Amino acid sequence: MDRRMLAQIVLFVFYLQCVGVQTVVGNDQTPGMRTPEVWMAVLPADVLVQQDAQWDFVKKNVDGVKLWTQQIDQEAKDWPFQGKVDAPRALEKIILVLNRHKIPMIIEKGCFPAAKGDPLRDRFCGESGPFDETYSLRAAKSEIERLRRVEALGGTVKFFDVDGPIRHMLRPSSGEGFPTIEKCAEAFVQYMLHVQKAYPNVEFFALTNFPNWGYRGEISYWGNEGWGDYFTALEAIVRLSKQADAPLRGFTVDNPYDYAVGEVQNPEFPYDPKSIDWIARILDVEQYVRKHELEFNLIFNSQRGGNTSAELFCKETVEFIDLYQRRGGRPDRYIIQSWYTHPTRDQIVPESDPNTFTGLVKQVITRVKGVKQQEQEEESLQ
Repeated sequence: MDRRMLAQIVLFVFYLQCVGVQTVVGNDQTPGMRTPEVWMAVLPADVLVQQDAQWDFVKKNVDGVKLWTQQIDQEAKDWPFQGKVDAPRALEKIILVLNRHKIPMIIEKGCFPAAKGDPLRDRFCGESGPFDETYSLRAAKSEIERLRRVEALGGTVKFFDVDGPIRHMLRPSSGEGFPTIEKCAEAFVQYMLHVQKAYPNVEFFALTNFPNWGYRGEISYWGNEGWGDYFTALEAIVRLSKQADAPLRGFTVDNPYDYAVGEVQNPEFPYDPKSIDWIARILDVEQYVRKHELEFNLIFNSQRGGNTSAELFCKETVEFIDLYQRRGGRPDRYIIQSWYTHPTRDQIVPESDPNTFTGLVKQVITRVKGVKQQEQEEESLQ
């Protein structure tokens, strides 16, 4: 082999590294340059810690389990555990399982303080009151209490996936809020900084229910401006977080499969949803986030499947992943998440059934991480 050929080979390998061919490296590498992660989140989560629950492969290979704030806060027999278990005891068991298998815990924060609340809302969302300079601190205090609650049970929270930080402040149920997206983004940044003072290692993702927003001047899925233009919110959160050195790790997009392919119909729609390339919008968010050296997560599920059957939920979730990858999408995290009727309590396990929730997660792990059941079994025998 002459020197010129050798030089060309070296340059080609260098090129592959530069354009982002995925390689198995540590989690702290540049986004898009590592093996993706798989997270899971399901209601009801207590099924996972029942004595006969079979999801060993998933426990060994999943990269995070996400719980909702209500699952951290609720008392016995409240909604997230569907009145079938002692909620605090179930949470303690979940933490024990996560610790035993070194699975990171993520909390999805579902709300922010309202102008006028009630004791239950104040507990979940933060003390109600004016939308002023005290707002972010009140929101952060509820998070700090939640972190202490988990800590007291022996757990550690790695990330908060913050659902709708802009919409909750801009258009809360009380009808009052900050006047602009910019002001909401400022409050969100300050909220992250307040939590960071008490828990320096916790980081945040901003989660959006994407179909409800317009994007880059185009309509929302509902044929109107929706909650506003999400690109404006995206740009503001990125810019202000960078300026303040806030602990923002990236963004999570929630956009169920049937919305992504334009198959959720309504006779009152002023247009045909199939006429818009919704996948292209999601890809644009991914590219923008990567451009700013942040991480991109995508929730994969199916609203139609979740309202119909576990089989359809699993089938369309896998179809969504295949479609998004064919279009060039490469999320840092594939989040398999269900808050729907299906899969039901008796369809969470075992993972050996491809039409259970853990069976679906197992399929996703083998697809996107390349981990095979046989490899795991051979490794355990060595």
